[in-house]
Amino acid sequence: MTQAYPVTLCALSSQYLHSTPAPYALLSGVRAFCVQAIDCRIVPGTVNEPMAAVADRIIATSPRLVGLSCYIWNISQVMELLPLLRAALPDAYIVLGGPEVTNHSAARLAVLAQADAILCGEGEHSFALLCDAMAAGASLDTIPGLTYRLPDGSICEGVPCVEQNDPPTLCISEYLQAATNRIAYLETSRGCPYRCAFCLSGQCGTARWFDLDRAKADLLALCAAKPRVLKLVDRTFNAHRSRAEDLLQFILAQQGRGIPQSLCIHFEVAADLLSERMMDLLAQMPSGAVQLEVGLQSFSAETLDAVRRRTDLDLVVRRVQQVLEQGNVHLHLDLIAGLPLEDLQTFTAGFHRAFSLRPHMLQLGFLKLLPGAAMREEPERYPCRFRDTAPYEVIDTPWLSADDLAYLHRAETALDKLYNSGRFRRTLEYVLAASCLPPMQVFEAVGAAAANAGRLSLEDYTALVQQTLLTLPGVDPEHLRDALVLDALATRGDGRLPKCLYREDPLLRRAKILLEADPETRSRKGVRRGVALLYGMQKTAYADYDAPRDPVTGAYPVCLAPFPEQ
Repeated sequence: MTQAYPVTLCALSSQYLHSTPAPYALLSGVRAFCVQAIDCRIVPGTVNEPMAAVADRIIATSPRLVGLSCYIWNISQVMELLPLLRAALPDAYIVLGGPEVTNHSAARLAVLAQADAILCGEGEHSFALLCDAMAAGASLDTIPGLTYRLPDGSICEGVPCVEQNDPPTLCISEYLQAATNRIAYLETSRGCPYRCAFCLSGQCGTARWFDLDRAKADLLALCAAKPRVLKLVDRTFNAHRSRAEDLLQFILAQQGRGIPQSLCIHFEVAADLLSERMMDLLAQMPSGAVQLEVGLQSFSAETLDAVRRRTDLDLVVRRVQQVLEQGNVHLHLDLIAGLPLEDLQTFTAGFHRAFSLRPHMLQLGFLKLLPGAAMREEPERYPCRFRDTAPYEVIDTPWLSADDLAYLHRAETALDKLYNSGRFRRTLEYVLAASCLPPMQVFEAVGAAAANAGRLSLEDYTALVQQTLLTLPGVDPEHLRDALVLDALATRGDGRLPKCLYREDPLLRRAKILLEADPETRSRKGVRRGVALLYGMQKTAYADYDAPRDPVTGAYPVCLAPFPEQ
C-alpha cells in the first residue's frame, strides 16, 4: 500500500477569534483535484503566540511539503517561522502563498532564502497540482502561478493564477469545526468589479459570482456550525444587484430556521448600489441580524476620482441615513487618511460629514501602499512616502505631513475607545453639544492625553477621559458625570461605577428603597441591578441586567426615575 504524501498547511490568524479560511480552501482543493494520495493537515496558529510553538506543531506532523499563507498582518511572523522550519525540516519543500507575496514574487522569493516557492494568485487548483507533482516527483514547470527556484539557483517566475470556474466549497468538516464559536468567512463571489488604486481585490480578475444554489447551501452549512459572526468576504456584495436581492430574501426567509436569529451576518456593500428592494429587505431583518460595512474611503469627489473609485456621494448619504433610521442594522463606515489630493482640512471636513451620520462604527484607517497596488506601482502619479515593511503605512504625502498624520492617529485612538466601543456615546453627545467643538478636536484632545499614559484599564481610562473633557469649554462637571454614569450603567453589565464616578451618598440607599417600593420599578428577585444618582439632571438612573442588550448597539437599557428627596 502506497503511503500518502504528507502535506501541512498553516495560516497565522491575527487573533484566535478568526477562523482564517485560506488553508481550508486549499485542503478543499486537494480533496477535489489531487490524483495522488495526499495526507493534508492544517496546523492553526496566531501571530500572538511564540513562533517556536507554531513551528513545533508543524514539525510534529513530519511534512514533506509545507504551505504558509502570507498577509500583511502575519508576514513578519512568517519570516520568523521560516528559519525554524528550515532548520528542523531541511528536506521539506516550503511554499508560500497569499496576497503579501503574490506580486513581484521572484523578488520576494530571492530574499526569502528558506522558502522554495511562491504560489501566486488563486490556489485551490494550483496547490493541488503542486501536491501531485511533489508526490510523483514530476516537473513543476506546468503548475500555474508557481514561482520557484531552479537547480542552478535561478528563479522561474509564474503569472498569478486566476481561475474561471467556482472553487470547491469551503464548507468541509474541518472548516465547519474551526468556525464554531468564532468569526466564520464565506465567499459567494471572487474578484471585484472595481479597480481602486489602493486595493488589490480588482487584480483577481473580473468579478465572478458563484452558483447561487451553492452559495445558499454553503451559507446554511456555516450557520449550522454556530459561528459568532458570519462574514461574507465578497468585495462588493451588492455589485450584482438581482443576485444580492435573492440572497437577502433567502437570508430573511431562513431567519429562525436555517439561520439562528442570534447570528449576525456581515456584508461589505456599496451604499449607492443599494436598491429599493434591498432597502426593503434590510428593513424586514430582525434587529441585529445584519451588519453592513460601507467602504466610503473619502467624502472628496476629487480624491475618489484620483483613486479610480466611482461613487455617488449624495446617494451614499441618503442610503446610510435610511439604514440608520430603520434602526435594525448595524452600520460600519470606513474612511482612509492619506489618499491623494486630501489635506488635513479636507479630510477633517469629510470625517465630520461621516460622523454627523452617526454610524455605529466609523473606522478611520490609514493608507497602506500594498505591493502590486497602483498607488505603489505608479509613484509619479501617486507621490507619497511609506514604510518599507508591512503593513506599508503612509508616512507623509504632498497633502498630509507626518505631523498631520500623527494628529489623526491620536484622534483615531480616541475615536475607537470613545465612539466605536460604544462605551462613551452619551458622554460624547453631551460634550459635543456643551463645548460646540468639532468632533475631531475632541477626539484628538483625549487621544493626546492618553498618548503617554501607557496601557490603561477601563477604570483608569474613564478617569482620564473625565479629566480631559473637563478642560474643554462649556463642560459642566455634574452633567459630564451624569453622562459618564449613564454610559457605565449601559455598558458595564455589573452595576458598578468606576472610582472617579462613585460618590458616597445616603440618598442613594433611599433611591433604591423608593425603586423597590414602586410596582413599576421594582426589580425581580435575583436580578442584578445598577443604580446611581445623577446630580446634574436630578434623576435616579437604573439598569437591570437581565434585560436583553440592544442587538444592534449591545447596550443595556437604562431607565430614569425621580431624584429622592432629602
